Amino acid sequence: MPEGPEIRRAADQLATAMEGKPLTDVWFAFPELKTYEPALMGETITAFETRGKALLTHFSNGLILYSHNQLYGVWRVVPTGTEPNTSRQLRVRLANADQTILLYSA
Repeated sequence: MPEGPEIRRAADQLATAMEGKPLTDVWFAFPELKTYEPALMGETITAFETRGKALLTHFSNGLILYSHNQLYGVWRVVPTGTEPNTSRQLRVRLANADQTILLYSA
């Protein structure tokens, strides 16, 4: 299970890839979050905040995404247009023109 320092390292990597760049793709696996996809398109991520093992993703329109990696979850940064070949379950995809962040198995 990822601990606080691992979540902070992940947040720093996500920030480098995403902060201040307009979102070109937003996708959530959970039906409850689908209605937020259009609201986040074109917005920017303003900050990644850690609270213990939780990660809060702050968007320029005031929305905040709460995520917790639980036992097997992991964030990945990949070039936009690519996705790793993995058996993990994709939960969140946020992309800008250059980079995409993917949350798996959380």
